Amino acid sequence: MNPDSTPLRIVEVGPRDGLQSLDARYSVETRLEWIGKLAQAGIQEIECGAFVRNDLVPAMANCDQLFQSLGATPFRKWALVPNRRGMESALTSGADALAFFTSATEEFSQKNTACSREESIDRFREIVKDSADLPLRAYISCCFECPYEGLVDPREVITMSLRLLDAGAREIVISDTIGSANAQQMGPLIDQLSDHLPLSSVALHLHDTHGHALECARVAWEHGIRTFDASAGGLGGCPFAPGASGNVSTEALVNLFQGMGIDTGIDTKGLAETQAWFSVQKTSDL
Repeated sequence: MNPDSTPLRIVEVGPRDGLQSLDARYSVETRLEWIGKLAQAGIQEIECGAFVRNDLVPAMANCDQLFQSLGATPFRKWALVPNRRGMESALTSGADALAFFTSATEEFSQKNTACSREESIDRFREIVKDSADLPLRAYISCCFECPYEGLVDPREVITMSLRLLDAGAREIVISDTIGSANAQQMGPLIDQLSDHLPLSSVALHLHDTHGHALECARVAWEHGIRTFDASAGGLGGCPFAPGASGNVSTEALVNLFQGMGIDTGIDTKGLAETQAWFSVQKTSDL
């Protein structure tokens, strides 16, 4: 049983964050079937795609067609949107939850979204105004270390978190964008966050670049985090963060929590079969 009454949430980000930095390109049909198989394995929330510029992130091409083809689903369909235009496309296409992204550091914000952190907050407010009261989460990139500015002051993370919540975010996603975090850093940051905002509004997005993601997840759980992002097969990374190799894998995260006696609601055999199927799919030109 869980050590408190708050259940574990795992948000599957493979079909978005997993694919966005890969050289491979998968057809809408393959992505649809993959998402369906992930849902059949028991995953309740899936980030299915991003409404971004195809020339910058070509793996996310045809997301409008993807979401329209998904239609009504028993799982929550998250869409990543960078601005109001992306949000409008996501809503029109049938997304039922929205994610936005900004950064704890100024230079990464400029590299990733071609705007300052202040401008990103303004963009977020525009999204909030017309988000139709859908679930709305905000990623904060580089919460531990930035590939351009180095180690990040936790006060910057707290400030951005509070500003995003004040602007209308319902959930803040603390992101270890380049996979540099370790267990010794994780607990103190979460404890500092908990002094300023409820941990029920905080999720954790880990990359496993240096092999510390599972230990970070364990420590985060012990300090009160109950929502975790993961990518099936450990696929992905940020195309705008040098060295940001794969996300923590959904399979590994599920095994970690199940080994701790925590119910994930996810069928590990079904998840493994899904990834075995996906690994042999041929890419296609889009």
